[in-house]
Amino acid sequence: MPEALRIVDLDEYDPTGDEILSWREFMTAPDQLRWDYDPSWASEQVSDEDEIASFRQWRLERRGSNHPLWALADGVVAGMIGINRGQGARAHCGELGIGVRMELTRRGIGRLLLVSALAKARRLGLRRLEADCFADNAASVALLRSCGFAEEGLRPAAICRDGQLRDIRLFGLLL
Repeated sequence: MPEALRIVDLDEYDPTGDEILSWREFMTAPDQLRWDYDPSWASEQVSDEDEIASFRQWRLERRGSNHPLWALADGVVAGMIGINRGQGARAHCGELGIGVRMELTRRGIGRLLLVSALAKARRLGLRRLEADCFADNAASVALLRSCGFAEEGLRPAAICRDGQLRDIRLFGLLL
């Protein structure tokens, strides 16, 4: 794990412009883009100033429903996790999305982010968290199980990645 790693809660932390640009670089890395259903947004050519302003506007619009946490290492986004709060009858639920820079995987960053997100979900008053991962992603399956998530099902051929249909495992945790 990077020495100067810290977890910041974007509901409380105002990232610097350089940190926002680091997040953008992380999110547009090839391994991350493969997750996005429409990666065309990443090819847009915008100035750094416009990117920073766009991010700040995005955060304002999503406050209360989206709760991101970043792992920062020397001003660089090493990983992130987001809690997307459900609406209406699902307002007690949160859906997790997590990512760690490819070159920093298997160093405990994902676990630190997930544990931090569990604490945040409890502070938000959520009663249930949901997560999913590729069925053959042993590291993600092990991480979710080790933090108390139970496997709740399988969605066969739920994602097409690199031209191949992939199964998704579904997990849930009652808080």
